[in-house]
Amino acid sequence: MILKTLKSFHSKNFPSNFDAKMETVPRKALNDREKAFLRAVERAHNNLTYAFSNEFGDDFNHRKLLVGKSDYADAWTDGKYTINWNRKLLRKVGLGIRGAYELICALVHEYAHDDSSIGRSHTHGELFMELFHRMMDRCSEDIGVAVENVAAAAPIFMRKEGVVWWSQRDLNSRPRGS
Repeated sequence: MILKTLKSFHSKNFPSNFDAKMETVPRKALNDREKAFLRAVERAHNNLTYAFSNEFGDDFNHRKLLVGKSDYADAWTDGKYTINWNRKLLRKVGLGIRGAYELICALVHEYAHDDSSIGRSHTHGELFMELFHRMMDRCSEDIGVAVENVAAAAPIFMRKEGVVWWSQRDLNSRPRGS
């Protein structure tokens, strides 16, 4: 049932006035929090792609991580060289493990695309589904480590960018002795 639903996700399902625009945000336009989150994710990304290369061989192509904006897509890829994350998804790193998990799962999802997921004709065929599940299964330990690394590195990179982590702000605003 899920496979049939994913196969039917096609441009004909969008309203005629739907804007499928996806655009990359220049790195210099990111705020300090977004830059810190992206640095944390890039670090985990390098380790995770090493695991994918070991598991799937020479056919695996490391992709550059970019940040973008879209009204409907959390992430997208050209299928070969780049993966864009929607700024809204990147900001979820601030939720800790939950947000890091959602972001890393989106990363695996985009790596499972061997063609472009940009635009209104984005589909998930049987080959996509098979590869996505193989990646999640065979690299599950590495995916878990990537999630932990993103969640752990985000506060470190935030301090380097001069941004206060939310829990630090909460602790600093508590009355002494409570």
